[in-house]
Amino acid sequence: MTILEFGALGEFVASIAVLITLVFLTLQMKQKTRMLIRANARQTPSDHVNALRGT
Repeated sequence: MTILEFGALGEFVASIAVLITLVFLTLQMKQKTRMLIRANARQTPSDHVNALRGT
């Protein structure tokens, strides 16, 4: 293998690693969004009013 082939292989491996990272981050964002939606749904109406008033 020449240095050019090693360079091409390294770029290919790096691109696969970037794709895996993007999938992982997407899944984490979906999970975090679901958690925030559930947390907001548990709040009582008075909690929402207090949050709007800043108290």
